[in-house]
Order: sequence, then structure tokens, then C-alpha cells
Amino acid sequence: MKKLRKAEAMECAISLVCEEDGREETLNILVDVAHMAVTSRTFAPDIREWDSFAEQKLIPELALIPYHALYQDGYGDERFLIGAFDALRFYRGDDVDEMVKKLSPYFPQACSPDPSLKVIDFDVRGNQVILYLGKPELENYSGDGWDETPYEFYAGTVGSAYIEDAVVLNFPADTAVFQACEAQDECPKLGISGNVSKNRLRAKKIPCVLYSRDGENYREIRFDDVIGEVLKAADVPVSKFEHLV
Repeated sequence: MKKLRKAEAMECAISLVCEEDGREETLNILVDVAHMAVTSRTFAPDIREWDSFAEQKLIPELALIPYHALYQDGYGDERFLIGAFDALRFYRGDDVDEMVKKLSPYFPQACSPDPSLKVIDFDVRGNQVILYLGKPELENYSGDGWDETPYEFYAGTVGSAYIEDAVVLNFPADTAVFQACEAQDECPKLGISGNVSKNRLRAKKIPCVLYSRDGENYREIRFDDVIGEVLKAADVPVSKFEHLV
């Protein structure tokens, strides 16, 4: 039996350190972007005691909190959320295979969006990229703070009236994924300097998302790109993003 030793919760991903017959291995899994994963380090009464508390099973090593509107947009403290009635809690020594069965409903669920829709907004959370999609003929669309810089601080999601669908691109852990605000450091050849607004990203056709599998050659996603072409180039599992606002 594979036993849970430690867990690391990254944005939308969980890394499980398992032990079986004295050997350790690491299992990396993605969870749906709408859910929250936290570990013993998040909610131990004293950060210096989290390891011993987890070892004694006084606190769970890992918990996954299913999406609920109450938790959206950062409402509530993570220490409080761990008490959520619908949280899944796992303790050190638990059977990892049984854990994965219980977690499986929260893995990204595959979907196939209308390939003619186009990208009208984006969000990057770890190695998962949310793309909001609008009709091909849509010309004028925007959101709160789209003229403000830097966009990552002030720009909200595109107006819900423009959204026809929203999907999540699930890139593997070894893929480097960046959004535009990071691109000026990672890809200086793009010519991005200083703060940018979402409206400038769109007007100047500046890539809003970049990704690379080898750390050198980057593919780009821009506003108004046709989603069918984006998905063909990315070649990654695609899931539906249910919680638009």
C-alpha cells in the first residue's frame, strides 16, 4: 500500500510524496481550477509545529475544498475554509490509491468548445490557463479596469455579457507558462516594456499568454485568436471552466 508522507499544494496542482516498502515516489496531479487545495502548513496553529501536528494526525496533511460561491474571490481565510463541511481531508499514512479515487471527481473534466469562438480574456493560474471565449463576430468587448496599468492589478474579467464559453488549458508541470506581465523578463524580444493594460495587449496584438516545452521556443496566445487553432497548437487536455463570475 502506498502511504501518504507529505503533500505540496501548488496553484491548481497537488504533489504527493508516497512511501511503499521503504521507497519514496512523487505523484503530481492537476485539480480543477475552481477548487482549493491546502496542506498542513496552511492551517497549523504555529508554523513551527505543522510537521509534528501532521505526523500525529492532529491536522490533515492535505485538504481539497470543493468550489462554493462563498469561497470565491478570496472571501474567507484559508484557516477557516479548512473547516468547510464539504472539504476532503487526508492524513499522513492514508492509502494514496484511495485518496486518488476520492480526488478524481475534482480532476479537470474534458470538453470540446465550439472551435469558431475566439479568445476575449485570459487568466493564468500556475500551469492552467483560463481562456474566456466570445463569438467570432464580436468586435467591441471590455471589462472593468481594462485601460488601467498594470492590468494584473486593476483589470477585471471581461464583461459576462460577452462570454459564450470558458475553458481551461491544462499544461503539464514541465511546461513553462507565462502571462504578459511576465513576458518582458522571459521573452525580451517581444518588446514589452513597463506596465501594460489589457486594452493595449489587445490593440497591439501583444501575446497575453506564452508557453514553452523546452524553455527556448515559445508559442503565443493573443486576444481574438480562434480557439480551435489555439487548442490545436497547444495539444493539451482541455476542461470546462464552470464558474465564470
